[in-house]
Amino acid sequence: METWHVSGVKMAAWELLKQFGRNPLGELKKNYWQAVLFSFFVVVISVGINVLFDHLGWEDGFKGWMVNMGLSLFLLNPLNVAANQYYLWQKQGFCRPKQALFSSFQGNRYGGIVAGMFFYGLFISLWSLLFLIPGIIKGYAYRMVPFLLAENPTLSWRRALEISKQTTYGEKMDMFVLDLSFIGWIFLCIVTVGVGAVFFMPYYLSTLCEVYTHQRTKALNNGWVSREELEDPSGMIRL
Repeated sequence: METWHVSGVKMAAWELLKQFGRNPLGELKKNYWQAVLFSFFVVVISVGINVLFDHLGWEDGFKGWMVNMGLSLFLLNPLNVAANQYYLWQKQGFCRPKQALFSSFQGNRYGGIVAGMFFYGLFISLWSLLFLIPGIIKGYAYRMVPFLLAENPTLSWRRALEISKQTTYGEKMDMFVLDLSFIGWIFLCIVTVGVGAVFFMPYYLSTLCEVYTHQRTKALNNGWVSREELEDPSGMIRL
């Protein structure tokens, strides 16, 4: 029975990919090693920030909490959005890893991304304070927020949360099952002390990009969002 259950989860995940459209791994193969290199820089920057934080001895107390919050808010969160930006561009056929890596830190984009990601994390954290399960559910409900901010960083945080919540309604369990299909990769990342993340990120984020693209189309078709809300005023390439 246990073997059947695992197989059923994998089948459900692949059925979800079919529902969301093309298999994203087919497109990823064209630029896989470039994506690995991009992931390498993202992981190195993220780990480097955390190592520096630990080295300075600020991991304990209120001061450590404040520094950790600042690093997450002003560096790691924008870096997360930048990673999503790269895979959105890759899906369009634009391979610009250098530009994507620093895309969130441009003056006309940075403020909106910092604010949007702050409230994104805040609401998930507040729901998690109730119990673990509500936090997980809200995590899936708001999962599209980093992609929405990558497309349009001037989108208000309220609107970003609202759009994400609408587009994931009724599909959170499917998304959870999809995540379960990557459990082997997650185990590999743990065993290799994070090294496996460099090879895992391209598969996972390109899959999430495919999910977002489907949800984006659904939102436009149902009139939940206007095309103008998904356009970056700075003129960056968009879907």
